[in-house]
Amino acid sequence: MVIKSLEVTVVSAKDLHNVNIIHKMDPYVIVSLSNNHKQCTHVHKNGGTSPRWVKLLAFPVDEARADLLILVFEIMTKKTHGVDKEVGRVEVPIAELLEKQGDGKPKPMSYSVSLPSGETQGVLEFTYKFGEELPGGCGNTPAPEQGPTKKTDGQGWIGKLAGGFAGEFVGGIAGELAGRLFDIEQSEAAVDGPEAAVDSPEVAEGK
Repeated sequence: MVIKSLEVTVVSAKDLHNVNIIHKMDPYVIVSLSNNHKQCTHVHKNGGTSPRWVKLLAFPVDEARADLLILVFEIMTKKTHGVDKEVGRVEVPIAELLEKQGDGKPKPMSYSVSLPSGETQGVLEFTYKFGEELPGGCGNTPAPEQGPTKKTDGQGWIGKLAGGFAGEFVGGIAGELAGRLFDIEQSEAAVDGPEAAVDSPEVAEGK
């Protein structure tokens, strides 16, 4: 399985259909890989029918599924009130981009923009290139299953858990023994000299 990074720079558009009646459009583009991995450009305020973005985006592409993948550009206009409106869209098969890729440098492309009505108006311009291979499990494929946790210094997680319980158990016994010895010393001090018994708590409190 080979997964490559597809780097797309959404450059600009021109002669778009104006879906606004009064004000200039504020266009932006949503780019996705077969409607997955959606990413956006910034909004070109008052960009009108010829906006410019120059936004670099990256997508993981599984070459084994290239025939099934489509790079989708949805050109939208930002609305101050209500829902943003679609201006047009461009769909480019990934297999076509793989076939046209050059020497590894960004390749400029331009495609006609399809309107919601089915007609075409305007052109979208972008560049693309396929980068280095990515580790398996990125993007379109599930992450590989991990095996059992490796032991470190001869001790796995079971050993660590058992060690923790053992440490608490031993520590508890040691604490109990120390408490008993302290009680014995206190008893002896109470018999041999009351002053020693009074001074002991002050020493313990100062520790």
